[in-house]
Amino acid sequence: MARPKGLHLNRDAFEDYLKLSGILSMADLAKPADIPLSTIWALVNEDRGASPTTVRRLARGLGVRPGTLFPAVEGSTLADDPKPADKPEAVA
Repeated sequence: MARPKGLHLNRDAFEDYLKLSGILSMADLAKPADIPLSTIWALVNEDRGASPTTVRRLARGLGVRPGTLFPAVEGSTLADDPKPADKPEAVA
C-alpha cells in the first residue's frame, strides 16, 4: 500500500516530545493542539499525511518547531514557524 499524501510525521520524534512535554497521551494533546484525536492517531499510524495547518497545530501543541516532527518541511517557511514561548524546546 502506498503512503498517503501529505506531510509525514517522524513518529520517534513525536513520541519523544510527547513524553518530554509532560503530555500523557494523544488524547491529552488533542485539545491544546486543536486537532481531533482521530487525526493525531491517523498521523502516528501513517494512515494519512498532514496538511500545513495540522503540522503547525501539532508542533505548537508540543512546543516544538514543525521541522522537528515533520522532516520534509525543513528548509521551507513552514519549518520557521516559531515555537510557543511558554514551552521551550528540549535538547535532543
